[in-house]
Amino acid sequence: MRYSRLQTLAVAALMGSPVFAAPPQAAAKTGVTPPANASSNSQAPTWNPAKQTISFGIAMFPGYEPLDVMGPLQILFRTSMMFPVKLSLIASAAGPITALPPAPELKGASVAAPVMMATHSFANAPKLDILLVPGGWGMMILAQKNDTSIDNFVKQRMPELKYLLSVCTGAASLAKAGVLKGKKATTNKSAWKEITTYGEGITWVPSARWVEDGNIWTSSGVSAGIDMTYAFLSKLYGTKHMNSVMNAMEYAPHTNPNWDPFAATFKVPGASPDSSTPDCPKPLPETPMNM
Repeated sequence: MRYSRLQTLAVAALMGSPVFAAPPQAAAKTGVTPPANASSNSQAPTWNPAKQTISFGIAMFPGYEPLDVMGPLQILFRTSMMFPVKLSLIASAAGPITALPPAPELKGASVAAPVMMATHSFANAPKLDILLVPGGWGMMILAQKNDTSIDNFVKQRMPELKYLLSVCTGAASLAKAGVLKGKKATTNKSAWKEITTYGEGITWVPSARWVEDGNIWTSSGVSAGIDMTYAFLSKLYGTKHMNSVMNAMEYAPHTNPNWDPFAATFKVPGASPDSSTPDCPKPLPETPMNM
């Protein structure tokens, strides 16, 4: 098969220079050692995702925050062009899932809410290596309705998972499922007061872009999921390959998990007064809004 110069350069941007570098699968020599407290099914000495197709699931629900899903998914999409990934979008039922929160306040409103297609239901989802739980207004509505469908799915699948990730208020579901007991975690800083009421025995970290504790990774709000996903996939596939992915996206990730000026912006108790760095933009001023 002959490739156009554009196709060749596109592949090169993903795989890094030189253009005719060896495929990353062939270059990878070592695997990832599962965390000591990973599930019993992941106790093999090494797990090498570069040499096998990983099963990656994302839990979906009406009212998910678009970037909570799309940010990590963009990185995963690019990464899967080098390393095979089987993606499953999982919800209560297969079919279209809207980002529009089912909130009375938004009834009849014209909201630019994307719709994604769930490939599986919680009942028939395939075996997973990695599960990501996003957040969003819909997560809070599930909690208010005492809908534990995602919590139950997380609890049920935890023993088989190599890793469990949450973005933003998705940590609420992990907390309610009981999988954060005895662990450190973080969540969206603007919703800190509510989210941290869920679960027990959790050490909530107020100033953190993301937190890694064993085989569970939790991120702060919305865009923090992008930075966490970069750090997480770098652990799986190496920074060389992931740097190529991020450069192809033209996104410079925050690489310090303790960088979190938004904790101070939203006055999270126990937060560092200012964890920003001189070369990073600071949060914009908060002003009251009349809805």
